[in-house]
Amino acid sequence: MKNLEYLSNQVFYSGFGRGLEQELKDKLELGDKSFSLAYNGEYGTDKISAVLNFSKSATSELYFFNSYDLALHKSNGKSLNQRFFISKENNITQKEAYNLLSGRAIYKTWTKLEKVGEGTEVKYQPTEEKYDAWLQLDLANQDEHGNYKAQRYHENYHYDIEKSIDDLGFSSGQNALSKDQLIESLKKGNRQAIVMMDGDNSAKIFVEANPKERTLNVYEPKPKQELEKAAKIHSETTVKKDGKKQKKQSV
Repeated sequence: MKNLEYLSNQVFYSGFGRGLEQELKDKLELGDKSFSLAYNGEYGTDKISAVLNFSKSATSELYFFNSYDLALHKSNGKSLNQRFFISKENNITQKEAYNLLSGRAIYKTWTKLEKVGEGTEVKYQPTEEKYDAWLQLDLANQDEHGNYKAQRYHENYHYDIEKSIDDLGFSSGQNALSKDQLIESLKKGNRQAIVMMDGDNSAKIFVEANPKERTLNVYEPKPKQELEKAAKIHSETTVKKDGKKQKKQSV
């Protein structure tokens, strides 16, 4: 079935692997107007869950992969959700979506969309025009559908990530990746580990792109003792107070 092959490739290239193929085949054979598939994954101590949404064409037997709803479950108990739409243009992969919900920015070539129609009939059609821009979610503001609003930083915003890396003093001789590879990783929205030299001493740090401030965010790993202390404080324990059991709050 060509439709199955096409949808399987869409799911794969959107970052959800090949593990859903059999379930996708079973759902297509049922012939329902719409269906969804569930996906779970993790990045370090963060966990993600996604619902992939499919629907049947009103004019044929073909199905379409329309969107996916991604939920990020942080190790501190906080959860964030966002719907990402699937189309021939401007797709965002599952890993990029995770990075966006983690507060980071991604850099891609986008297709400009043109608004057509009015009211409930409004649609956005792709044009021939392309542009490069950073995309970041405003995690403090949501629209009427509960999605975080998107902020784009175009080339005229003058964020020079290569200059920010040079200002940091990055040296490819001390790292397993080159400057170009570092730039590519940061453009995908990753928080990238690198090694920096301080005289004869080396130190591991983490960096991520910050187009809004035209700089890099730099993080130093916490000492092992501090991490163990934080984990101990964060874990929930039960204590007795006034003869009653109470849950100790995480901090």
